[in-house]
Amino acid sequence: SGSVLLENNAQTPEACGVAVNSSSATALKLKNNAKINGKASVVGGYTTETNSSVAAVKTGANAYADPDAGSDPGPLPACSPSPCAASANAKVTLNPGRYCGGCDLGNNATVTLNPGTYFVQGQLKIQNNVKVSGGNVTFVLVDGATMSLSNNAKITLTAPTTGALAGLAFMSEADSPYLEQKLSNNVSLAVRG
Repeated sequence: SGSVLLENNAQTPEACGVAVNSSSATALKLKNNAKINGKASVVGGYTTETNSSVAAVKTGANAYADPDAGSDPGPLPACSPSPCAASANAKVTLNPGRYCGGCDLGNNATVTLNPGTYFVQGQLKIQNNVKVSGGNVTFVLVDGATMSLSNNAKITLTAPTTGALAGLAFMSEADSPYLEQKLSNNVSLAVRG
């Protein structure tokens, strides 16, 4: 239940569809003015509450194949000696690598990501009012890592267009357990990928 949950004014662009492979009668849930402006395909069912809506939804749909199947970020590099971090109100530029201690971007930080693959263990934590931007970037959540994007965070990313991770801005390892990936109030995702 609630494999995909949108609430509190969350919206998807019209060009983006949503596929939910859960067979639960409440696989897709929308609450408190949430809106899917594109199409939704749900193996099970869906519910809407308090002024929420889906533009077009198909229930009892066939499951979608894993879009990441066959995508291989390659072997894990050694842990980076530099942290993936930004203190509150800081302006920083980060480099690709393996961040064994997670990635913590503090309130009101402005973060530029150099092109490449960012392997994150632990948690990718983007706090309130953080602005993150980068081109040709993929985040790979490894070893059961989770993602938390807090209030008013603005994420502007473009995924690689070539190579093994073409089209992938965010991915988890194929054998990752079911984990909650949280996007809070007024998060803005301008992600091409």
